[in-house]
Amino acid sequence: MTKLATEVRSSFTPEDQINSATTKPLVYLNAILQEALRLCPPNPDSMHRLTPEGGSIIAGHYIPENMTVGISCYATFTSNHNFVSPEAFIPERWLGESEGDDHNVFSKDKHDSYRPFGFGPRQCIGQMLALLELRIILARLLWNFDFYAPEKENCLKWSSQKIYWAWSKEGVHVQIAPRRS
Repeated sequence: MTKLATEVRSSFTPEDQINSATTKPLVYLNAILQEALRLCPPNPDSMHRLTPEGGSIIAGHYIPENMTVGISCYATFTSNHNFVSPEAFIPERWLGESEGDDHNVFSKDKHDSYRPFGFGPRQCIGQMLALLELRIILARLLWNFDFYAPEKENCLKWSSQKIYWAWSKEGVHVQIAPRRS
């Protein structure tokens, strides 16, 4: 939280400088959003598809025609086959300067498996707008407020929430105060 607030607050003088163009290059803000979407994708289930006429080979297995197939993006994003420490919120995994570095524990992450807005011709056409809005809203919130986890309260564990194609979200308690510095 401190690192993110520092990045936002040191990048702007007045709040009205916060916009789509000025938030795009904020490296840590973007890493935070990518990690948040990895652990809490907009649609945690899969976008179902039908196998074509004549069937299809998927992952080495023949699937007959007209079968519904799909893979949960939440399962993909939290698989230890795709990400190191997949259940942990670690935005540093998205910081590009250490990609390919064998000494970086996250260099083995399979970023190509990360598709929170879908993939191909049926991917969300609003994804760029959604990311733009998320950057601006989060930057403005951090510009104006300090956020804290309430004392003596358990933090919500995302993986304990129910999924019925979409999330059945529980409330999250957060303490908010006007920015101190």
